[in-house]
Amino acid sequence: MADLAERLNELGVLDSWDERLGRNATYRGVDWDSERTQPGNLHVNVHRNAQRALSAVRRAVTDGASAVCWATAPDHLPDDLEVLMRSMGVPLLRVSDERRAFSLSSALLQGFPAERLDSIGITGTNAKTTTAIMLAACMQRAGIAHALSTSLIAAAGDETFPPGLSTPDAPQIQELLARAVEVGATHAVVEASSQGLSDQRLVDVPFSVGICTTIGSDHLEVHGSDAAYRRAKRLLFDGLGPAGFAVYNADEPDVVEVAAGAGAFDVPVGRSRDALALRDGDRLTLTPALARRCGREPGTINVTTPAITGHDVTSAALAATAACICGAGIEAIESGLGDFGGLPRRLSVVATRPFVVVDDMFNAHSAGTTVERRLRPLRQSTARFLCGVAVRGNRGVATNAEQGNVLGRALMRLNVDEVHVTRSVDVVGPGDHASDAEYDAIVAGLAAWGVRPTTHAQLATLVTAIFQAARPGDLIAFIGHTGMEPAVGMLRDHLRSTGRQGRRRAASFIDEHAQLRTSAGRPLGDVPQGRQP
Repeated sequence: MADLAERLNELGVLDSWDERLGRNATYRGVDWDSERTQPGNLHVNVHRNAQRALSAVRRAVTDGASAVCWATAPDHLPDDLEVLMRSMGVPLLRVSDERRAFSLSSALLQGFPAERLDSIGITGTNAKTTTAIMLAACMQRAGIAHALSTSLIAAAGDETFPPGLSTPDAPQIQELLARAVEVGATHAVVEASSQGLSDQRLVDVPFSVGICTTIGSDHLEVHGSDAAYRRAKRLLFDGLGPAGFAVYNADEPDVVEVAAGAGAFDVPVGRSRDALALRDGDRLTLTPALARRCGREPGTINVTTPAITGHDVTSAALAATAACICGAGIEAIESGLGDFGGLPRRLSVVATRPFVVVDDMFNAHSAGTTVERRLRPLRQSTARFLCGVAVRGNRGVATNAEQGNVLGRALMRLNVDEVHVTRSVDVVGPGDHASDAEYDAIVAGLAAWGVRPTTHAQLATLVTAIFQAARPGDLIAFIGHTGMEPAVGMLRDHLRSTGRQGRRRAASFIDEHAQLRTSAGRPLGDVPQGRQP
């Protein structure tokens, strides 16, 4: 504990600590949630409400926390809490920035593994996961051992683990990086969400490459404004330094604003004449200026495959550019991109009989073109089109209005036959519940294009209604974020309930684990169901 206190003091965030109690104290884990604090762990209090904070600290100490780190501790602890902490030998570290302390204590516990890795951070409103998994496959083909942290899969070398948040909390990301170092990894590919960056979950992960995919309007419930959201994204590039590489989609001015000019070596990727990785159709050319900086020869890479078309080509170009910077050869990069077979819930065709079923998490920033482009050839070969839409709770009226408007236009152009909308109250947690205003906004957006949906409170009733209405040869699309995630599984269960033929057809649905591992260049096998290392 003395080492942690010294490092916090060097950072200027340690106000005081009980050196007598803490001199010989140690910790074997870091927690912020009092309900999960394990005996021997450091409890970092993140609650700003005084009563909740006192309750959390009291519970953590009672459950065996070895120390408490607290930014809002009162000058004088309640007598009972002070007696409890002293009787159990639990020191209090008073800090000015609990988030900084949370990250530092996690990194220190694991021996600062990120310092032994070249890390690539990927941020953006959309396509973070797609770009990260494409990059991981290219590195895997090149024999570059690495960690991978995304919202769909986490990995250390060939080992894979269930995902957590887009950017896990500091203890989880540091544990993953430490495991990667153990198995001989030299690099790490990490999704860097705006909330992860602003919460300082990655502040002890020094990045050598930053990638920015797209920039729209998102997570305003967290950041409060578009400007604050973009400032959070900018943190990734501000931290690169002059030796780092800022790789970004130069075809989007908002991306350029976020990623360029932060002091790193700028690598614009796109069709513009000043791009250092120049896209022309299905080819990506590494210009001499970029090749010299990377210590390699200029070259041209094919970044399209049968599975990489449309907006995914931008992700492939960004991933290919970053892979070149990390030392992968052109042949390995093309092989890695060739492994990509799509990702779950990214306009994925999960079944072709008795219905064609498409599943998409949907983001209005890119959906105006992507949904229609993906569904049009399927629509031309199917009889009827039934679509289920989930309201996106806790994202505000404007986001849902935009989603309804964009989706309404696409659905009408695709001659949709039935549209069903749900709040998914049976599957979402309190943080994702849709308000009346959000629900009304998406319905009004659809109605502006003449779409009159059938409404459902529960996702289960929506899926049942679509299953009962669907006929062989129809197209079914499930569109929505958290509230639509279980829909394919529910549809599969309906098919299983119809008898032997239904069970066979349900078994033919795509194996999402196999699809994911193949796209990430990993050996096939079941994703373990345990926690990250």
